[in-house]
Amino acid sequence: MKKFIAISFIFAFAYMANAQIYTPVLVATPNQTYFYAGSLTSSDYTTNQKNDAKNFWLNCYNNRITYEGEATYQYNCHAYAWHVSEGGGKVWINTPNDDDYWEDCSYMEVTNQSDATKVSFGGPCDQMWGTCLDTTYTNPCDHSAITTSSTDYFISKWGSSPLFRHHKDDCPYSTEDLHYYSTLHISGPTNLCSSGATYSVPNAPSYVLWEHSDNIEDFYGGNTWTALRAIGNGEGWVEACIPPVSCGDTIHLPRMTVWAGRPTAYNFYTEVNGDEVEYYETALICPNITSCLDAWAEVEEMSTTNYTWHLPSWYSGNGSFGSNGICFNPNGTIGSSITADVTNSCGTGYGVIQIYLGNNGCSRSYQYAISPNPASTLLTVEQLTTEEAAGRSVLEPAEVYDLSDTKDADDGSYTVEIWHEKKGKVKEVTSKKKEETIDVSGLEKGYYILHIRTKSAIYKEHLLVK
Repeated sequence: MKKFIAISFIFAFAYMANAQIYTPVLVATPNQTYFYAGSLTSSDYTTNQKNDAKNFWLNCYNNRITYEGEATYQYNCHAYAWHVSEGGGKVWINTPNDDDYWEDCSYMEVTNQSDATKVSFGGPCDQMWGTCLDTTYTNPCDHSAITTSSTDYFISKWGSSPLFRHHKDDCPYSTEDLHYYSTLHISGPTNLCSSGATYSVPNAPSYVLWEHSDNIEDFYGGNTWTALRAIGNGEGWVEACIPPVSCGDTIHLPRMTVWAGRPTAYNFYTEVNGDEVEYYETALICPNITSCLDAWAEVEEMSTTNYTWHLPSWYSGNGSFGSNGICFNPNGTIGSSITADVTNSCGTGYGVIQIYLGNNGCSRSYQYAISPNPASTLLTVEQLTTEEAAGRSVLEPAEVYDLSDTKDADDGSYTVEIWHEKKGKVKEVTSKKKEETIDVSGLEKGYYILHIRTKSAIYKEHLLVK
């Protein structure tokens, strides 16, 4: 369904008595009815004029309204409600083009405000309408707004004046003839179980034809609804179309993505210590330190509610991590796997996450931080795990050693060396402590190079003693 309506593009506005100039641009309703709107090419309000308009209306309604956007000739009430608020560009839409949005069934009129997303203000028109500060209007109808989560509160742009959130009675337009509209859409759960669920098209103008993916079947239905159930597990979809009605051509509604049944493998994004690991792949970790993993469904509609992790018996769990994950310490032995059972409203997928662990990720088992720098008496060296280092300023390794072909692992021991450019190494401390304090009070004032040597890397940092 496509129709084109040409309109005039020189609009005269009473406010400021300025004539604005617009370039015609094509816009379309969701059901692809095309019409011309105006794109502003002449000047807009100045900053002072925008502030004056804002303050005028706030004072007019004694601050019962909420300012949402500045005054501008770029777009008006119809453009905001039907086009801009849906992601479209800022254009000026004149009557009767706002009618296209319901005349082509992109939106259907509904009785209840709670079901609506858009509001059209009807007549009566061409009457004198008084408001605050002795201001009068001669055509207070023909207005558009969007609804909010609060009954009788709308958001609308008042011509070229600002955008406000307001009670329906706190605006310069007649509320004697309000019409509420909602999009045609598929309504139903995003997670479909074998027990079945109902899908419908609220406010459909006629009967609805349904289609769905192969892992779903229908078992009952009516004119505008169908009962579906999952016959398999995995990502699926539901589609609906409405045969020609008074609006014109067949209406094809956007496909609705659903998840059929329980969670399944190969549909999760998993990270171990910040690195992505696929199902059945090997994550490289070190044997004596805490590692953390997290996982979440790649398909949002899977709607997972619980992750139950299974560790080898000799591992120590160290609490939860991230969205759904866990931290653990392998206590010196690596080579087994970690699995997770994942639950959604349809049931539990057992072992749908499985990660093998390998002893090849020891290059940076620990990270290190020093403080203070400059130092005068004591210098503190901190040894940090991955999760402890998050958000901290840590040293970057100057050199990293590959331990994959050796039996060595980073056992947490490290050596701190302080070097003077002329005197060479002036201090050395070997430690396995999480926090080591080094006395630098006996060193001459000046610049030094600090080395931290581990089995997997060497770190270097400039140090000032003063």
